[in-house]
Amino acid sequence: MILQALKIVIADDDPDDQELLQLAFQEEAPRALLQPFFDGQDMIRYLNLQDQANLPHLIILDYNMPTRGPEVLTYLKNHPHLQQIPALIWSTSSDPFFTNECLRKGAGAFYEKPMDYRQFRPLVRLMLRYCRRC
Repeated sequence: MILQALKIVIADDDPDDQELLQLAFQEEAPRALLQPFFDGQDMIRYLNLQDQANLPHLIILDYNMPTRGPEVLTYLKNHPHLQQIPALIWSTSSDPFFTNECLRKGAGAFYEKPMDYRQFRPLVRLMLRYCRRC
């Protein structure tokens, strides 16, 4: 049986953070297909155009971007065809208020963005644990 490649959607308005995360995913899961967006609304439009078989296995959202992470989480929670996709939040802040807000809205986890690239690969390994099965 051939498993399909993991499909991961990343929404983050910081191109450097997005690039580092994509690089770490390429190193940890070379067969993963990453679809980047710089805005939560663009990501939502993309998701709504996908049929059930083409939905991603994981969504990674920046907390603070246009159409913020918590707003996207609310949207996902209110749309049955998207509810089952694990969504993770990452942020430059580790404020417990932000963490609790996102967990209440359905995030699987809230991660602080690494300050050093060496910390990206362990973070990606943690994120990959949330991928829904292919």
